[in-house]
Amino acid sequence: MITAKHIERQLFELHYKHGTNPRPLQRVARAPAVTHPVTLSGFASTTDVDNDRVKFSPFAFGTTLPTDLPLYLEHEQQIGVVDHLQYDVHGQLLATVTTEHPVASRRNAFSISGRARGFALFSLAHIGLRFDS
Repeated sequence: MITAKHIERQLFELHYKHGTNPRPLQRVARAPAVTHPVTLSGFASTTDVDNDRVKFSPFAFGTTLPTDLPLYLEHEQQIGVVDHLQYDVHGQLLATVTTEHPVASRRNAFSISGRARGFALFSLAHIGLRFDS
């Protein structure tokens, strides 16, 4: 089975090989505290290259999206539910989630996690492209 650690190690090796560094994460300010459930809607996964230089293919999560997913804080603690998942016309994953968790309800952004069934690593150096940090 391919693990996140395996992918992370290979990404580290590519960074080392090409003399690059991952981009630092930029924190998003928290929303004001509330005492009611909060619903967030937005992109859970896009087809752009992210801060770790990872890119999901369009429609990467399959043709049939799950309907009963839990929502986790920091990919560990269950803090709500994923109400709805769908793709946009470009194959980017849109999500609507609900939480009453006091910290998570103040977040203005969220991310997606999953288990990879397969992956491919590409080096753009062979076609003359380079990402500089």
